[in-house]
Amino acid sequence: MFRSRSRSMETNKIPKSPAERITQSIKNKFQCQNATINPINGDQLILPSIFKVHQGLRRSNPDSYAPMIVSIGPYHHASTANPNLLPMENIKLSYLHSFLARTSEDDVGRYVLALQQSKHKALSFYADQNFDDENGDLFVEMMLLDGCFIVEFVRRYSELENGHDLEDDPIFGVDWMRIQICRDLMLIENQLPYFVLLELYNLNHDDQFDDVIGDEREPFANLAMLVFSDMFPKLCPASIFSSAELFEEREVKHLLHLVHLLCRPPPHSSSSPSGLKSFEGNYGVSGSEVMEPMRCVKELEEAGITFKKIGKVYAGIHSLDADTIDDTISLFDIKFHNGVMEIPSLKVRVIHCVYVEDSTDTFFRNLIAYEQHSSELRPKYFTDYAMFMDQLINTDEDVNVLRRNGIIVNLLGDDGEVANLFNKLGEGVITSSNFYYLGTCNSVNQHCGKIWNVVMAKLRHDYFNSPWATASTIAAVVLLILTVIQTIASVIPLYS
Repeated sequence: MFRSRSRSMETNKIPKSPAERITQSIKNKFQCQNATINPINGDQLILPSIFKVHQGLRRSNPDSYAPMIVSIGPYHHASTANPNLLPMENIKLSYLHSFLARTSEDDVGRYVLALQQSKHKALSFYADQNFDDENGDLFVEMMLLDGCFIVEFVRRYSELENGHDLEDDPIFGVDWMRIQICRDLMLIENQLPYFVLLELYNLNHDDQFDDVIGDEREPFANLAMLVFSDMFPKLCPASIFSSAELFEEREVKHLLHLVHLLCRPPPHSSSSPSGLKSFEGNYGVSGSEVMEPMRCVKELEEAGITFKKIGKVYAGIHSLDADTIDDTISLFDIKFHNGVMEIPSLKVRVIHCVYVEDSTDTFFRNLIAYEQHSSELRPKYFTDYAMFMDQLINTDEDVNVLRRNGIIVNLLGDDGEVANLFNKLGEGVITSSNFYYLGTCNSVNQHCGKIWNVVMAKLRHDYFNSPWATASTIAAVVLLILTVIQTIASVIPLYS
């Protein structure tokens, strides 16, 4: 860890009186804050977007927020507490050499100059600026090494998809390292400002690489999509194909924010649970309406509610084509109508071994942490989705029902692990006042509160919960009907 004191707080003359010292201290703090003023708008502060996860969130699974083999940014930089991060520093140097070789350069002078000019802007992206660096040189060097590593990694990933042989590459020659680095690059504490990556990518114009990708230079965001798309629990083709409408690259904060943008419902979508457009400021139902707890899958099934899969699970962006462009089903399009709950199909990975940690748990936790820390993100899609699924899933039996209906595609791990994943995602999470699924939850509860549905649920639970119980119940009903008929038949002659 290093400290940045590029804006010196010292003065030539040390004030002697307490009033002078306090006044000087406040003045210095104002100067530090002024350094984070947005240079474009001039009067608007850049809100931090790269955070250290607070203890309430990280308590249940702290490993989900820590890099395993590669550190990006200052929070875990050259961490002596984790020696597993140190070997990657040599690979970063190797990647920097390849980065320069693409433009036949032998020094980093012009890249350093560009990064020095945007140093203060980059610092403002970090909520915790407690870095030990006397004049900011270490911070700039870190941005150069980490930024060039990410750009080169993304380029090589694209080259691999285009059939290039990368068997000799220290990362792409070993599958587990590539998977692990993709995982580490999705951690909220392990981010660089996106504009740094964009600046390095644009400065390093590789004509040969661009010829491989296409006639025109491919936007860096498109290359990054390819790298991380396989980690998405659910791809929404309409969002991917209309990404140019979703955002401009200069508005992206970092790679995790890019993924958050790509997972959102497509623009002008009317498929949100309450029928509102996905990007409107007020979503769900009024915050004054209180949400009652919703029952789990098994109990809802007993109350007569059925579960239906909607949408498809795609292998990644490379699996999409023109025929899928009209698929507008996103992960968050959960609906309830006439006793049927429609839930988009999603894939769940649960992998925990010595070399690889590539689970849906890590992916969800870091996106939820980003939403929890950021005041700008509305709606908080991943937070509200996780809370909704936590209510639906209590045990492995609930997961079993969803899996049998095609809603959960459990790639690895048993149903108990998936249930445990969703049960712990909500720990330490604060639900937004305008809960995205409030209308859906209330509709479900109203359905379960109707007398007829309660009676039917009771019948199913007590008399039709197994084939033998169903058979014996039917037999008893038939016997009762025959008894009534016999009684009536014996009484009729007396009246005649």
